Amino acid sequence: MMLFAKSGMELTMRVRKATFAAILRQEMAFFDQKRNSTTALCGKLASDTMKIQGSTGIRLGTIVKSVSTVGK
Repeated sequence: MMLFAKSGMELTMRVRKATFAAILRQEMAFFDQKRNSTTALCGKLASDTMKIQGSTGIRLGTIVKSVSTVGK
């Protein structure tokens, strides 16, 4: 279970870094749009990566553990 949590954390960090790098590569006009305000982009960066972390990590470890227990 611990390894699934660690791999989920690392995946989340990689996605967060890639998303942040993609935001930084945008042109200036991108930030002028209302839907791309600083608050909206920071919220998206936090919430989207938390969704990924929620679907991996401990939850995935629990599923694998349950399936392997049933398979015995």
